[in-house]
Amino acid sequence: MQGVAAWLVASPLHAVLALAATISLAWFSFLSGVVLVLLVLAKGVRAAALDALMAGGLMVIVGFIAGVPQATIVQGAVAIWVPAMLLGTVLATTRSLTLTLQLTVIIAAVVT
Repeated sequence: MQGVAAWLVASPLHAVLALAATISLAWFSFLSGVVLVLLVLAKGVRAAALDALMAGGLMVIVGFIAGVPQATIVQGAVAIWVPAMLLGTVLATTRSLTLTLQLTVIIAAVVT
């Protein structure tokens, strides 16, 4: 797993391709959030947000070619990436997994 993590962090192109590929997996789109949290922890919030923005743009272009509505792509990416970015930022800032999990439960309780 360390090899995969090192590959993802090595280049912005790798990060963008991984984010775009994992968000398009129907049952495994949560892996895109995992990749984004890894990028936040390894590269920082700004670089991870830029990678996510580029991956979103790539997915919109691919969706346009495939005939998928762009609103569907953007909603799916926002639903996965915004909470992952928030929780990754909390984890990177506080270095407290306990606080991050508590915040996850609070967000889940508010959303549902």
